[in-house]
Amino acid sequence: MKGLLTKDFLLMMQRKSYFMLILALGIMMNFTMENGFFITGWMVAIMSLFSISTMSYDEYDNGLPFLMTLPIYRRTYALEKYLFSFICGSGAWVVSMLLILIRAIVNGNNINILEELMGTVVIVPIALIYLSTCLPFNFKFGVEKGRMILFIECGVIVLIPLLVSKIFPDYIKLKAVFDSLGMAGLGIMLLILCIIIAAASVVVSCKIMDNKEY
Repeated sequence: MKGLLTKDFLLMMQRKSYFMLILALGIMMNFTMENGFFITGWMVAIMSLFSISTMSYDEYDNGLPFLMTLPIYRRTYALEKYLFSFICGSGAWVVSMLLILIRAIVNGNNINILEELMGTVVIVPIALIYLSTCLPFNFKFGVEKGRMILFIECGVIVLIPLLVSKIFPDYIKLKAVFDSLGMAGLGIMLLILCIIIAAASVVVSCKIMDNKEY
């Protein structure tokens, strides 16, 4: 596991100019936009997508079959991708929160740290759910075909609100139910959903890797 993580972080270092550009854009948006939720979501999404793209480097020039000849378990490779993705997404969230705090200090504004935290912390489990649905397809079909699944999933996410409004005409009542739960209740529900989806995704990915032929 440690060796695989080291490999992916070294791959990240080879593209440090790319990440410096992302950081520069994040800083620019941080001081030109008041919506910290958008900035955080953008940075977490970029880093999450990069974590998936490391699989394309592994597949390049038959690199993945070579990795499988090393003394590592196939499921260890799958678990490492989940861990690396979580580290990248969480790291992007931490950096975005630091940028938001710096903006507040520079502008001399009073900031409610708890309010900012509650407003953006929801992005991390959402990103984890997104990765949990993408990674099994990438393990099964490869990164190139997995990109098609990525676009399809984005379309499904966009259509979900429309489908909900059609299936539940009284969606306002449904919204009232969620509002009655409060932030704490919604947070607990999202956390439980995230754990269930991530656990199921890990099991599926491990089985895919164990059964895959190289």
